[in-house]
Amino acid sequence: MIGNPKLVDMESSVIRGYTVCENHFSPLCVIESGKLRRDALPTRNLPNTHNEPTDCFMQSPTASLQHVERDLLSASVKNLIETEAVEPSSQEGNESPPWKVAIPEKTYLRQTGTPLYVDDIHQPSTSSAILPQARPAQEPSIKHRQIRRKKLSPDACILYDKLRFLRRQEHQAKLRNLSLKQKVKVLARKPHLMDCLHSLNDATSNFIMSQQRNQKLRPKGRRFTTEDKILALSILKQSGRCYRYLSQIFSLPSRRTLTTLLSKVRFNPGINTHIFAQLKKTVTKMTGRSKYCVLMFDEISLQPGLQYNQKNDCIEGLVDFGGSERSVGFADHALVFMLKGIYKKWKQPICYTFCENATPKAHLVKLIKDIVRGVKQVGLHIVATICDQGITNVAAMNILLNDTRAYCLRNN
Repeated sequence: MIGNPKLVDMESSVIRGYTVCENHFSPLCVIESGKLRRDALPTRNLPNTHNEPTDCFMQSPTASLQHVERDLLSASVKNLIETEAVEPSSQEGNESPPWKVAIPEKTYLRQTGTPLYVDDIHQPSTSSAILPQARPAQEPSIKHRQIRRKKLSPDACILYDKLRFLRRQEHQAKLRNLSLKQKVKVLARKPHLMDCLHSLNDATSNFIMSQQRNQKLRPKGRRFTTEDKILALSILKQSGRCYRYLSQIFSLPSRRTLTTLLSKVRFNPGINTHIFAQLKKTVTKMTGRSKYCVLMFDEISLQPGLQYNQKNDCIEGLVDFGGSERSVGFADHALVFMLKGIYKKWKQPICYTFCENATPKAHLVKLIKDIVRGVKQVGLHIVATICDQGITNVAAMNILLNDTRAYCLRNN
């Protein structure tokens, strides 16, 4: 097409069916799939050019158009000057000789993926007369991407994986931002809804917003906040049958989600200081009578067995009294301590241990003393202890009574 003199007198509608052949493009413009790049420009086998340009990619449509027009115009003017210099002085009339080249009137350059139209070139080209419209270059396929990744160094592969991860995060952030903008627009159209939510407590308003956010989503596509999970967990602990019924009406977290939430709470055998710290924050909001409670403890039988805890990297099922007091015996009983309010109905498990057959009385006495001391520092008042009439429990109570009597006698 470039340098074809037949295109000078053709109409633009006919010229649109012509394309530039591959002989005019540099090998750098071809990607691995064999297609041209989107920003490729013809730079080879052009008329009136001796050196091949180094820039074979389009920087911008305006700059490229000005560059091509300037080069073609300067070449045409140069040819015109040369022809006028050799023109005989005896030539008469206004007719131009057949070998004289006219100044070009128009130069066309279409944008990316379209052919180049030039109507002032007099050199022939190897392009065919009419070629089908070339499709725009596409991104390399997954197969070519894998081939190119094999050529990367190990450090480059690590950087490539990080780049893909960051791009995925950016895409997800854009989707979340778009979703939030849509929700803001919906709420802006319904200002009375926000007024109603402000008049409710935090738990109710969070539940309503959670239902509005997850009601139309699939079960595996729903997302819940920590407050939503805690509310659902409190309902589940009250009644499992009630939770199953409410799950059919409302969008609630699954049991597995709630179990995963519970597994994140550290509750190891023995005394857990973080539980007492959280209990101390709750006690500050209680009234005077609500702080009176009783300490209950009892043992339950277990089926002996061993299980590996991947999260804590330890083997469960052995005798464990908390801390470093672990032995190789198989645990078949568990001892649980719980606080229960007298005037208000509240209860809180605070300690548990694993033992074989029964908890030794020495360990039981030590646990009771440590728990009573920690509960007193929290701000609660234990007025009684409740347990069954087991031999170990009775022996532990007698030891505590004797220690108390001896302490009172020594201190009058």
